[in-house]
Amino acid sequence: MKDIPHTTESLTLRLFRPEADVPSLVALLATIAAGDKTGAVVDEATVRGQLAWLGHDPTRDRWVAEAPGDGSRLIGHSWVFTQSPQRSILYAAVAPAWRRQGIGSALLARAIGRAREMAASQIVSAARAGNVAADAFLRHHGFLPAGHARTLTAPAALSIPEPAWPAGYVLRTLAEAADVNLWAEACNRCYADMWGHRENTEPATVEFHAELLRAYPDVFSPAGVFLLLAPDDSPAGVCVGYAEGGAGGAAGFKVIDAPAIASDQRHLGLQRPLVLAVLRWLNGLSAGDYRLETWGDSEQAVAIYRDLGFTVEDDTVEYLRQETATA
Repeated sequence: MKDIPHTTESLTLRLFRPEADVPSLVALLATIAAGDKTGAVVDEATVRGQLAWLGHDPTRDRWVAEAPGDGSRLIGHSWVFTQSPQRSILYAAVAPAWRRQGIGSALLARAIGRAREMAASQIVSAARAGNVAADAFLRHHGFLPAGHARTLTAPAALSIPEPAWPAGYVLRTLAEAADVNLWAEACNRCYADMWGHRENTEPATVEFHAELLRAYPDVFSPAGVFLLLAPDDSPAGVCVGYAEGGAGGAAGFKVIDAPAIASDQRHLGLQRPLVLAVLRWLNGLSAGDYRLETWGDSEQAVAIYRDLGFTVEDDTVEYLRQETATA
């Protein structure tokens, strides 16, 4: 039976209940993906993984809207997590049949309020590029475009030539370098001016990167953290590679995560050999296709990825709401 919209007065908006709401949230996400024709596939394991994000408490940082008269069915949700002490990331979405009734605004307001409780000076949300309705919604709530996050894919049969490096440049993995401080320094040099990264608001630390290694061993393996050194031994590039589901998986993507070059080295086009090196390492891990994820990259860098054989599958605009400090 098709949903019959009701006014927001009959709705219940409440905090998310991790022990009970996951199946209903998965169903809601499927409804939103089908209505918006995004092609997104979200299963229960993915949702449970999101509940464990660093900087996120699912019992305090998520909200849901129940269908009137049916608390087991969700028609909207929102969440927020702390990317850094200065920046909170949030999102709100409503099932297509229930939009334009103030539900999204109510859910967004709860997430904004929580971000303010955490003293965020920057509140960030996102919408797919070209989504006119989402753009208008976010602008109405004080958000303005700040940068792009993109997902690109390439087939498993992609041709991967040997990377060619300028004289004096050396690529090391974290396993070889055995220096978490070098990884943090590389992230600070390469990501600070690339929108969407934690390093935009505060320097990376050894403690934070050690926590990444501990909390997400399937993503941040020392053998898959690549560090590019310039001729003077300063960090010039960074990238992470991993296979979804671990080495040997057949279905999951092989992921190139956030390749980046220090701003004073970008004129050399070093994204190309860096990505090629990570691709060659990933090629031996699993049989899946390749996915490249990037935040705040320039059009020139995206052109390099296209030239390597990648296709942009998703282009998301990130929006910033700058909070005014209060006494």
